Amino acid sequence: GDHCTIESNNKQGSSAHDGDGNDGNNEIVYPDILCLGKALTGGYMPLGATLTNDKLAHGISDTGGVFMHGPTFMANPLACSVSLASVNLLMQSPWQARVRNV
Repeated sequence: GDHCTIESNNKQGSSAHDGDGNDGNNEIVYPDILCLGKALTGGYMPLGATLTNDKLAHGISDTGGVFMHGPTFMANPLACSVSLASVNLLMQSPWQARVRNV
């Protein structure tokens, strides 16, 4: 049957992910909803985001709805700029190798 998988970067110690989608049991996990928070800005500013897959997004927005979930700083231009810089730095680093070595 249909089910919804929610992944949050605020989980601590429940499962290890190294960015390849593998849940540790050799199964690829593609969450329907992904909640991101502190990591977006590298901890420099508060900013959160909730991402959905296409099926869920269309299920909400095709009927005129809007999926809004966020803190006070949702879409704050400065926080978004800091987030973009932080993600660019992350993507330029060998982060996957570092995670595997933890």
